[in-house]
Amino acid sequence: TGGSDFDNTAATLNFVGTSGETHQFTVTTTDDTLFEGPENFTVNLSATNALVVNTDTATGTIDDNDTPPPQVESVTFDDGSGQRSAVRSITVTFDTVVTAEEGAFVVTAADGTPVTVIADLSVVGGNKTQAVLTFSGPLVDASGSLLDGNYTLTIVDTKITDGSGNVLDGDGDGVAGASTVDSFFRLYGDADGDRDVDLFDFATFRSSFGQSSGSPGYKAGMDQDGDGDIDLFDFAAFRNNFGAALPPASS
Repeated sequence: TGGSDFDNTAATLNFVGTSGETHQFTVTTTDDTLFEGPENFTVNLSATNALVVNTDTATGTIDDNDTPPPQVESVTFDDGSGQRSAVRSITVTFDTVVTAEEGAFVVTAADGTPVTVIADLSVVGGNKTQAVLTFSGPLVDASGSLLDGNYTLTIVDTKITDGSGNVLDGDGDGVAGASTVDSFFRLYGDADGDRDVDLFDFATFRSSFGQSSGSPGYKAGMDQDGDGDIDLFDFAAFRNNFGAALPPASS
């Protein structure tokens, strides 16, 4: 944009008419700290002599020298399998190394009740930050999972910054600013994440019944009390939820 990204410039170029003749002029750009990506501007060439009617237009490109703001690369719930029978953790991966202030990760129930979030940050692959979120408080059961219900995860843009001081680009538009908001749910017994507990889920529970942590058939999401095995206590909880369905939270 003229006046903000570069100075509007008018210059007089004198051509003597030699074939292949070239001239240069300078367009002064604004060196800000906002990442905007490559931007184009237009140059119009017109004659000062009324007897010369030739005109031309060219396009110039300003290459941004600023660092793009950080973005959320992925959000994984619990074990990443798609089940929502247990949500004991959320793993957030950023596309670069970032720091997170207190309160950067906010989880709320559908009625607005906040969940206490514990964020454990580490650098993975040498160039990305991964945050593993766990929970505590009255909306969390003895196994560490959120209780059944709808929830919202908000990653607050102003509390996530990279090494250049850029805040989070939460909506992926390439411009710093805007929080990332992700809706999710927990429903014990829902092995396929389709918001109900049906015969498909029962087949998954049955195949894991009697299994213990470390055995091939053990499904941690079906271990309702988180005691390392899937037993009659878990069966009773599954039976109570069989046939249940959880509609999405109303917006």
